[in-house]
Amino acid sequence: MIGIQRFVRTSGFVLAALTSSVAFTSAPPVAFTGGGGEANCTACHNGAAVNSGPATFTLGGSASTAFTGSANLTAAFTSTPSTKHGFQMAVRDSANALVSGWGVNNTTVQKNGSFYVNHTSAGTLGVPSWSATLTPGTLPAGPLTAYAAGNQTNSNNAPSGDLVYTKSFKVYQAGLSAPATWSLGSVAVLSLTAPTRAGHTYFLAMSELPGSTPLGGVFTVPVNLGGALTPLAWDPALSSIFMNFVGTISGLGSATAAVFVPPIPSLAGLNLYFAYATLNPSTFAVTEVSNGISALLQ
Repeated sequence: MIGIQRFVRTSGFVLAALTSSVAFTSAPPVAFTGGGGEANCTACHNGAAVNSGPATFTLGGSASTAFTGSANLTAAFTSTPSTKHGFQMAVRDSANALVSGWGVNNTTVQKNGSFYVNHTSAGTLGVPSWSATLTPGTLPAGPLTAYAAGNQTNSNNAPSGDLVYTKSFKVYQAGLSAPATWSLGSVAVLSLTAPTRAGHTYFLAMSELPGSTPLGGVFTVPVNLGGALTPLAWDPALSSIFMNFVGTISGLGSATAAVFVPPIPSLAGLNLYFAYATLNPSTFAVTEVSNGISALLQ
């Protein structure tokens, strides 16, 4: 009798595992992106530690263009030995709240409730890449963060032997771009784009130190404001070197700053870090922060 009970319990567990695996081919349960405090796919699938498999899992979008109210995000497997994969993705605001507004336009991706997108049955076998577009009805302040979990399966219709990966990707409403290397004696141009903050005041910061600085509330600017060189960028006496480091985002949502790189040989090899914040021109409250960039002097 005990042997029969043990057989029934074991068979039931195996059946449940197989049923879950088949069901997840159609759609996994929500809240398994591995980000924002959520679990990841290892809650049901197992094979090795997260991100230890042979494949490469990526998550990204247009990093050089500031978010204007709609962003296309892509999760993908590359260099993978498997033929069957799955994924789930969600986006959270700077307060870690889930953001809704997903749109899908193909048969490999589907919405799962208001806040998640994941694969369909057609989007598992031979489909290593998935894209969806996020267009929030109300745009929250601060950068958004996309989180995704990917499952590289071994196609055994069971949760064993699968390899799970996780990634995150920040989507900034204020963008900053410039060449990655600056020649001594040249003028380097920095491009600022903040379409959602037209007419706002900006402060472009520079530092010789990597890092970030909290500005209060949901805003953290990705530049270390404690650098010894940081005050130089805002010194009026050095405006011929650090040009337009304080200004106004135009009505088109853009601005341009520049740096004259002194032809001093000892500066070669120095890395400089930049980012900016926008402020309400009436209250001077922070309204947005940009992505951070670095430039190597040579």
